[in-house]
Amino acid sequence: SWLSLTTGSIFAGVIMDDFEEGEVTQTRRLVDEVLQKETHRRLQAAVELFNFFENKANSVSDFEDVDKLIEGLAGWTNSGNPKICTNGMELMLIVIKLLRDQFQPYISAVLPILGERLGDQRAQVRAACLDLLLDMMQVTGSVQAVLDQLIPFTLSHKAWHVREQGLLVAAKALDQFGTQQLLIGRHMASICKLTEDANFQVREQANSTLVTIYCHVGERIRGDIEKKGVPPARLGHLWARFDEVKESGKVLVPDTSAASKGLAVSASPGPRPPRHSLPTYTSSDGSSAPDGAAMSRPKSRHSIAAAPLRNAASGRSAACASAGAVGEEDFKKAFEDRPSVGSMSASSFESELVKLEETLDNTDLNWEVRATACKKLRSLLILNSDIFISHLQALESPLRTSIKDLRSSMMREACITVSFMAQEFGGRIEHFCEA
Repeated sequence: SWLSLTTGSIFAGVIMDDFEEGEVTQTRRLVDEVLQKETHRRLQAAVELFNFFENKANSVSDFEDVDKLIEGLAGWTNSGNPKICTNGMELMLIVIKLLRDQFQPYISAVLPILGERLGDQRAQVRAACLDLLLDMMQVTGSVQAVLDQLIPFTLSHKAWHVREQGLLVAAKALDQFGTQQLLIGRHMASICKLTEDANFQVREQANSTLVTIYCHVGERIRGDIEKKGVPPARLGHLWARFDEVKESGKVLVPDTSAASKGLAVSASPGPRPPRHSLPTYTSSDGSSAPDGAAMSRPKSRHSIAAAPLRNAASGRSAACASAGAVGEEDFKKAFEDRPSVGSMSASSFESELVKLEETLDNTDLNWEVRATACKKLRSLLILNSDIFISHLQALESPLRTSIKDLRSSMMREACITVSFMAQEFGGRIEHFCEA
């Protein structure tokens, strides 16, 4: 009847209202927990937030007050507890990936806190902070804006670790995004100044950063450095390092002066700019041109599209390995982080591989279980590479899922595993890596 139908509709509406109110209460409670100062409450809130975001049906838009959520997570990154600090950075990255360019209004508020964390005494916190900054640049499409705010703050900081890491961020950003998305010349004076820093490690990183810039810009940078008043003794050391990377073929810009004399010009094996243009370099005096040619300025930061996230791991591999701006050694150390496994029969080996494939493909499992599975894959590869390579096709989907994981620690383990496979198998897995 009409009455029963109407009553049913009203009842259903009440149920939906209660459900929506429950959802609001859950997200509001999570924000309240994030804003608490007690360690145990923050740790519990982290678990709940990771679980919340692992559900693809949930989003940042479910939170009524996103400002307070980001403010609370920023406070976590400033915690003296390393677990809370790294949890804050990983959750911040999840929020950034979900908001993408909508996170831009929050960048100015977050950067000073992350800049301070670059000087943390714990290497794991410094590394996590550096990764978060690079991911923030990429995902939000604000490469230049982030660096322009971060460099003045970090390079003039009283803590030497902050100055050193600020230089490292500049070098890695240039390697990842190139001169088409990043104008580094405006910061040359600050970088050159640190070649005379009181701290040896800061001086070395300043030199390494200049070598990285040279790899991307070419000979034009020498004149700009000379104008900065760097002492002749330091210039001699720097020129020697420039010549070294030039002879090794790691300079991305053709040496037009050498070409005009009929000399062979070596090219870097690393990623190149598009053929139709050479890298732009704007010197500190305002002039802008590539080595031997005129160039237009790159697009504004608002028109730069964020690159696909799956390119983040490979994009960070620098062309200037000898310049100290590449994490190659870190990768090699990570390759060794794998559990020991005893000998097993071929059937047992294949059975173990299948279990690991299923574990990696199951996003409902705890991320630590899946990360351990990645490490065990590396152990099995060493144990029996012949059987392992026969399972490449079956491993494609699980590893792809892991690389796209919102949890940066999970994504990192998957990238390390694929890199380890590439090291061991070489060209035999080219198709696998492309997939």
